[in-house]
Amino acid sequence: MAGDGNLSHRMINYCSRHQINTPSITLLEYSSVQTQLAQASLDAEGVSIVNGDVLYY
Repeated sequence: MAGDGNLSHRMINYCSRHQINTPSITLLEYSSVQTQLAQASLDAEGVSIVNGDVLYY
């Protein structure tokens, strides 16, 4: 699961620093608390954030 979006945020920063087009990112997290943290840190980054279970999507 994606947690608070730390890895996604780091990937976006890496792409930006190396002038690489950032791929479309969908972050899937089961915990609503972690999803809220991810939304707070990644909402402006254009990341699609989904709260749910991978077995039901």
